[in-house]
Amino acid sequence: MKESQVINGWMREGERKGELRQAREILLRGLRGKMSDPVPEDVRVVIEGTYDLDALNCWFDVVMQTNSLEQFRAAIHPPP
Repeated sequence: MKESQVINGWMREGERKGELRQAREILLRGLRGKMSDPVPEDVRVVIEGTYDLDALNCWFDVVMQTNSLEQFRAAIHPPP
């Protein structure tokens, strides 16, 4: 049976969306547990609007390394 490139593309896209959703959920859970429950709206909006898996993973590392919501905000809103 021949593989469909279109279907394979859909599957990859679905996997990527699942990875992003999971990374966001883990990051938000970490923030709630260590820094702020509920997560401030401005922070939640940035996390939920991010499609960069590497950035989400980096931000999770920041959560693990600090207890400061202000340091986390600085990581997600770097100065220009």
